[in-house]
Amino acid sequence: MIAGVSEKPPERSPASSGFAVFSGMIGRVSISFWASGGVCMATVAEICGVLRAIAPPDLAESWDNVGLLLGDEGADVGRLMTCLTLTEDVAEEAVSAGVGLVVTHHPLFFRPVKRLTSADAEGRVVLSLLRAGIAVCSAHTSWDSAVLGINQQLAELLGLQGIGVLRKPAAGGEGGGGRYGELSGSVSVGDFGVRAG
Repeated sequence: MIAGVSEKPPERSPASSGFAVFSGMIGRVSISFWASGGVCMATVAEICGVLRAIAPPDLAESWDNVGLLLGDEGADVGRLMTCLTLTEDVAEEAVSAGVGLVVTHHPLFFRPVKRLTSADAEGRVVLSLLRAGIAVCSAHTSWDSAVLGINQQLAELLGLQGIGVLRKPAAGGEGGGGRYGELSGSVSVGDFGVRAG
């Protein structure tokens, strides 16, 4: 069991009612969700709990805004969408697809919100998501700095050896900002570009 993910939600767990558990690993994190008829019965809170376990919020930069930014933690999620940035087009697609949660890299809100109206793009996005009951969770710099996050994945993609962390997390623990390493040998600029590809 991990933070925010329960193995057996009592209101959903009876085997006699046709529920089955999905269990698996995402990186080093074990996850379990209950499902019925092929539909995920995880809640927004449970999925956000998995994301917190993979990319702990204490790895985020102090200026960043990570975690559940919009929505009802108790809502069931049957469909999930991921994106880099939640634009009007992405919000429209999420509404059309009937998703319950959008997991974004970039936060929906970077600065305090002074008004939510249809007069600007941010307001239109938020209002359309609220009307459709769609939650939004963002990981941004906590995902960048996670043990298996973007910085680590890029270092591995580039074939670096002896990968180290440039900046350890202030709170201690694993992960941290940036990665460094050495190439295993001489690599032409063209070959390096192909690796980065």
